[in-house]
Amino acid sequence: MGGEKEKRILEFVKQNAVRGDPQSVVDHIDKYCSQKEWAMHVGDEKGLILDKVLKETDPSLVLELGTYCGYSAVRIARLLKPNVRLITIEMNPNNAAVAREMIEFAGLKDKVYSI
Repeated sequence: MGGEKEKRILEFVKQNAVRGDPQSVVDHIDKYCSQKEWAMHVGDEKGLILDKVLKETDPSLVLELGTYCGYSAVRIARLLKPNVRLITIEMNPNNAAVAREMIEFAGLKDKVYSI
């Protein structure tokens, strides 16, 4: 798994968010990072900009470089149309493991290909 902070974020989500509900996962990561411990993630304010861009561009494929804990992967994948996929790449194998678990918990394993 990832470092201690990344594990704490994942555990908070697993204990508080609704499994299979990507919005609940996003909301709980935001809550953790604003109330408990800062972490490197897009966040709710910039996330709204990202949401808008996704809706406006209607992509057929999305590539994310740097997954960290999976926040933006979940945020992006929740808005993708049924046949659209997200490819996400994380160099740190520990963070990639946390992100994969976060994506699976959000119910988006079929939409996201993690490398």
